[in-house]
Amino acid sequence: MKKINLIIITTIIIVLLTVLVVILYPKENKVNKTIYTVNTYDEKVQGNNKILIGQEVPEEIKQYDTNEEARANFSNRLFYLKHKIKNGKVKDSYVEFIVTLDIVDNNPGMTSGTYTLKGYDGDYNSNKDELLNSFGENYCKENKTYMHCKIDGLYANAFKNGYVEVGTDYWNCYVTDKGASRCDFGK
Repeated sequence: MKKINLIIITTIIIVLLTVLVVILYPKENKVNKTIYTVNTYDEKVQGNNKILIGQEVPEEIKQYDTNEEARANFSNRLFYLKHKIKNGKVKDSYVEFIVTLDIVDNNPGMTSGTYTLKGYDGDYNSNKDELLNSFGENYCKENKTYMHCKIDGLYANAFKNGYVEVGTDYWNCYVTDKGASRCDFGK
């Protein structure tokens, strides 16, 4: 009887220690971090290779630690996706874009730097300010539902419903008003 009690107590201790380790030392994919992606449409992948706010990033989607790595794997385009991960799930998604010095030199009123548009539940006025700070007023137009900015083939849109996108004539990256994000060919 003492042997059975000892086995039961030992088993309970092992289970409790395992639970404690899982709580105190979460797996790598459960930590809070920022990742970058350039996931493109793929009909062979469930969900067509999109990332959804509130869900884990699908295993098929390559994640990068820096925007430079993401851009290098996207033909050094000036835009890409950024995601805040909390407890292993996507908390926020953004489209980031870069205004380079050569664009600024040719277009007075623009300011070089990296700019971020928050999609889904982003504040329209913050996104609008980001567009005006990057493109300048001369290259942006606003109507009742969105602001559109464009110069030298680079464009960006921020909609009041939370949809944001940045692209060129052939590629774009976006976060929808439903929280889905992806980069696509064609416009």
